[in-house]
Amino acid sequence: MPSPPDTTEVVIVGGGTAGLTLALALGRAGRQVVVLERDKQADGANGPPRGEILQPNGLGVLHRLEVLPQVAAGPNAHLRYYHFRRITAGKHSTVTTPSTPLCTFDYAELSQRYPDQLCTTVVLLPQELNRVLSRAADHLPNVQRIAGTRVTGLLRDTPDGPVCGVAADGPDGPFTINTQLVAGADGAHSRVRAQMGVAHSVTPYPEGYLTGLIPRPDDFPKAGGYYYLGRGEILGLFPVSGDTLYFFYLVATDDLKKIQTAGIAPLKVRMAQIHPQLTDSLQSLTEWDQLSFHPCLKGGAGQWVTDGAVLLGNAAHAVNPHTAQGRNLALVAAMTLADRLNGHWPQGDGPIAADPLHPYQAACQAGAEQMTRMGDELVLLWNTANPLLTFARDRGFKTMARRASLRQRVLAQISGMDQRPLSLWERIRLGVGV
Repeated sequence: MPSPPDTTEVVIVGGGTAGLTLALALGRAGRQVVVLERDKQADGANGPPRGEILQPNGLGVLHRLEVLPQVAAGPNAHLRYYHFRRITAGKHSTVTTPSTPLCTFDYAELSQRYPDQLCTTVVLLPQELNRVLSRAADHLPNVQRIAGTRVTGLLRDTPDGPVCGVAADGPDGPFTINTQLVAGADGAHSRVRAQMGVAHSVTPYPEGYLTGLIPRPDDFPKAGGYYYLGRGEILGLFPVSGDTLYFFYLVATDDLKKIQTAGIAPLKVRMAQIHPQLTDSLQSLTEWDQLSFHPCLKGGAGQWVTDGAVLLGNAAHAVNPHTAQGRNLALVAAMTLADRLNGHWPQGDGPIAADPLHPYQAACQAGAEQMTRMGDELVLLWNTANPLLTFARDRGFKTMARRASLRQRVLAQISGMDQRPLSLWERIRLGVGV
């Protein structure tokens, strides 16, 4: 592994989707970039069993970066349909009861409104996306990635001065790098953000997801995924390749130890009750090590930019996975930041001032905050065991099933094509079923 340079133009802390996207976009513009990655394996191969939906806004970024063919060539599933169904049997039922349809979202319906966009989704494991981005970045001689590195601090010439570098512990010991810009893409619990001293919040939701991978049943739809919603219960099923199915099952964080103590068998029984075609595939699950618990949280920083430093991805904003937008927002933010930097790179070699980067925050923050509010609303309606709220939720889905204009409006919002919140009239229509 090459030694860290003493000086570079940009240091990106975090080698996930946001950091790799920024590195690739800046590197192709000729900037000298160093990516510091905490994991020792810097090829994008790490990560728990988890599927990600690449929405049209995220796919648009990958298209601009000219890596969409490489993503399509790897393990993935192109999904056009998302079927929402109601779980009719209670959590503790001992019989299999057929679920009832609520609404199907068809991404092809967006083509009339957005004829120039990629009106589809791609579902894959996030490490597959990061592997494509990292390989593309590795082909650039001006981009260097250093794995197994922990950032210990930000450098300043004076206590109140601009950020001018990073201090880190690497595989060969501590080192420092002087730079014009430090980009913090190091997650919801960002060390860069803490060192910047900006106000922020990270709030966990009461529920998270048990996630895992199983063989894809032969009769599972080729272009569709399922959301099953019950009273305090959610099961999601998405293919992530031709032979692999990703699942997520809602559990209260406080109940996790009790569920694990009961063993994996009750979970398998319940999933098979909800979707009987999983019965054979679930035999591949034999121990808890095959599953992962994914806690859900939201968070954000009020200030994304300071002199010499900037935040992106979950370090700047984190949203509930119900929105299916977290990774897509990271892609869009990274590309927006790269466009701003490439178009307004300052003269000289000093730290980049915050003022030229404020338009980046202005362009991305409103959409992230809207998705946070949307995530809160979905948690309230989707996760609830309250019979009145589940009735309202189900009525809203059934209204969308009947009303194409409402269905397409909500789908445009979820897909990232329309960031406007639903109007009061649209909410009333969903609530009363008109």
